[in-house]
Amino acid sequence: MTVKITLLGLDRTGLSLGLALMGHKDKLQLTGFDELAERGKQAKKLGAVAQVARDLPSAVREADMLLLSLPVHLVKATLEAVAPLLKPEAVVLDLCTNKTVVAGWAGRILPENRHYVGLYAALNPETLDERGEDPDAPRPDLFQKAAVAICPLSSAAGRALSTAGDLVQILGGLPYYADPAEVDGILAAAVLLPQLASAALAETVSGQPGWPDIRNLAGRTYARATRLVNDQESAALAEAATLDQADVLRLLDAYIGKLGEWRDQVAGGETQALTARIQRQQKERLDWLIDRDKGDLKRGEPQVMPSAKEMTASSFGLLRLFGGRKPDERD
Repeated sequence: MTVKITLLGLDRTGLSLGLALMGHKDKLQLTGFDELAERGKQAKKLGAVAQVARDLPSAVREADMLLLSLPVHLVKATLEAVAPLLKPEAVVLDLCTNKTVVAGWAGRILPENRHYVGLYAALNPETLDERGEDPDAPRPDLFQKAAVAICPLSSAAGRALSTAGDLVQILGGLPYYADPAEVDGILAAAVLLPQLASAALAETVSGQPGWPDIRNLAGRTYARATRLVNDQESAALAEAATLDQADVLRLLDAYIGKLGEWRDQVAGGETQALTARIQRQQKERLDWLIDRDKGDLKRGEPQVMPSAKEMTASSFGLLRLFGGRKPDERD
């Protein structure tokens, strides 16, 4: 049996998915499509897909599984475009933020017997401190030892949920079953707030009267602190922040409050208190990096686990293609 998978969106994440899956091209038929023709050419050159579709209908019609690697502001229109093209029992997965909103779109747009499961990948811990390499370069191990949130619609068939779990394991990731609203809160804190804070920092510094001179002496510290400004397309970040307005406003208010505390300690000349505060955060960050490197997933609440029936049902039997084990466990 050959499973037909289509990647819609050939950005870094899409290309990395392709590189990981193309290692098993004897069992998977991988097609790619991107509105930007140059990305399709790059995908073919890198060997990230077996073929590049000439248009959306030819990319989607025969797909058993559709993987969307797109910014959230493009997802709704894409779902509307692919909905009439999907064959029965096809599974649609996306990797963007705003899981609650996207799940709502999928529930309203996708026809009966076409199934949606949301994913979000934290990425390989080796990518957390990239040095000496292009941080935007695709890599086949991008999902190794990475927590991958799996957020199904409440109406999703067990086979769709099982297929998503199989895919995560084939990619070398760690399945992390969660409610879409829970994941939205997590992503607002771990993705959207840092990106917005980075943009605000860049705006603050570049808005100083001395910016012409500051920019001459700004080095790695400033570059690192403001790099997140370019992590998402501007429209995608703006859309993601406003779609999850409640979570983002709560976190921005908390962040502004913390900045006020730091300001007060600087104004008061509280060197020892600031030192202790910085040391606590240095330790917290180091502990986090160590746990991520070990693949140690910690949860504040009990994990929302699928039922035994959902775990065993599968429309495509991805893991069975590999003898019931992840590809890297084969002899």
